[in-house]
Amino acid sequence: MSVSAPPRPGASSLFTSPVLRKVSTGLTGLFLIIYLTQHLLANLRIFSSDPQAVSKYGHTLEGFGLLLRGIEIGLAVLILYHVVMGISIWFKTRKARPVTYKRYQTKGAPSKQTLASRTMLWGGLLMLVFLFIHVAYFRFGPGVAEGYATMIHGEPARHYERLVTERFEQLGYVVFYCITMVVVGMHISHGFWSATQSLGLVNDRNREVLYKVGIGLGILFTLGFIAIPLGIYFG
Repeated sequence: MSVSAPPRPGASSLFTSPVLRKVSTGLTGLFLIIYLTQHLLANLRIFSSDPQAVSKYGHTLEGFGLLLRGIEIGLAVLILYHVVMGISIWFKTRKARPVTYKRYQTKGAPSKQTLASRTMLWGGLLMLVFLFIHVAYFRFGPGVAEGYATMIHGEPARHYERLVTERFEQLGYVVFYCITMVVVGMHISHGFWSATQSLGLVNDRNREVLYKVGIGLGILFTLGFIAIPLGIYFG
């Protein structure tokens, strides 16, 4: 009597295995936090004493050519996977616990249920809408051909300072941006905590530290991002 070997985990397991879904969502989430850190630091160049700091940075990136396009495509795939997995986990959890409890508890430790954790799906969808609008303007919006040009090292380059300034002189977009960045901060705060749990990094000694690190990251990202539109709008 032959015994068939157990199936090997394949690519499909990333979409079907609850454990792998959580681990991969945690890993992609941490990677996206690293990307956002770089993105925030680049954006804060708008406050540099060099009036072309952001344009120089953008011009340098454009110099990578096809490599930059490949990175952008990879980042888009990563974000899409993170979103799909997040939605999948949310619906699985919702199906397993259809009743909304008034009080949240976890075994062995105080509950970490917060407004951020209970609104992860809707916050994620808001961020996705914002991302499409934001990328459409700053990545594919007006450039050198439309007159948004400056000279860097003797070459015409996209004038990012003008793009950013004009965008954040619009009150409606400033409000929308700031609200979204508050949601981003909440998402990062809970996402960091959730990711460390999924990756098995949480124990009794570091539990509170990691939880507070997540809250601190959320606050820092929120303040860092909203400083840009508020600083520009209020001059």
